[in-house]
Amino acid sequence: MTDSGQFPTRKLGIGGALALKADGTEPRAGAVNQHIEGRADGTRVMLDTEVASLLHDPFAVLVLRRGVFPLTAKAVLDELDKHNGEPAGVPDSASFMVFEGSQIPVTADGDRGGARLVVVRGRGNAPELMVSCLLGPKDSTTTPGVLVEVLSWDPDNRTLHFYQLQSGQWFWCGQSDMSADADTRGRGPFDSHVNGYPLMKELKTPWVHWHGPDMQISPEAFAADDPLRDDPLFTARRSAYEFEDRVRELIDRWNTARFDKMTAGAQLTHGQIVAEQILASPAANLTSTNVPWVSAEGAQLTLPTTFFFDEECLVSVLQIPVDPVTLQMVGARYKALAEKHDLRVRNRDTS
Repeated sequence: MTDSGQFPTRKLGIGGALALKADGTEPRAGAVNQHIEGRADGTRVMLDTEVASLLHDPFAVLVLRRGVFPLTAKAVLDELDKHNGEPAGVPDSASFMVFEGSQIPVTADGDRGGARLVVVRGRGNAPELMVSCLLGPKDSTTTPGVLVEVLSWDPDNRTLHFYQLQSGQWFWCGQSDMSADADTRGRGPFDSHVNGYPLMKELKTPWVHWHGPDMQISPEAFAADDPLRDDPLFTARRSAYEFEDRVRELIDRWNTARFDKMTAGAQLTHGQIVAEQILASPAANLTSTNVPWVSAEGAQLTLPTTFFFDEECLVSVLQIPVDPVTLQMVGARYKALAEKHDLRVRNRDTS
């Protein structure tokens, strides 16, 4: 875990360069740079032999290992399109959006943070690769300097690889297997994606921050001259329930691989981490009540049991019967806590 014992602690600034010169090492454009947080030799330029032996995922095979280093999210997707007919190609595409400020009216002096656009590529309904970018006001998928992240499945090594584009340099930030290692657990991408698979944070309905069936992200969520309004990836955005299916597929794929790896030897490895995942809540997760704020005062609010233990894993995967548990909080108590801590969704002060 991190020093605080909680996840997540990583905060991504829009266009931020987290890995650049992290330990005085100069990254190199036109190469795969390595940035593994927590390791003494974590920041360096990777050798060609390392890239060839470690990185067998579509992003590496189709793009980086061919000496191509695209500098925008759109350029990444265009490069992948060139290889749609190849065996490793990922021709099928679907785009999704999460934006915490999407329900706040646009104002000239308000900063509602960034919208995250996620594009899933694969073959049919099988996801193989995700490209995401954090877009500030007036940014687009063609804006240089925007933080671009890629998560890509490696079928040979049965792991997910995590990449970041920062200030014109590409970094390999680790693979799913490292999420359980003592020096890298809770660091880098494994601060957010704690157990090595993608963390949606709102995995189930009502998806109040995603474009979905209940809360749509309309073009009016952006300024009239914001280029994102006319971006084909935004106009073709799909619902969060479809993204949930793709995330679950990658979660199941990595969980199967990691349990196979953990039980391959004479002794189970990382058993404590598995128990922690099932019986505790090491990562931030979010679900929303269907009780409107104006009605909360006299209501009994039901708390999700998944905040406290992994009910789905116990029941669906391990087939351990669990008696239904109902945890509730008096609405008046919740409102008092919200007012005490000044909880609200609001514009950030830009003055």
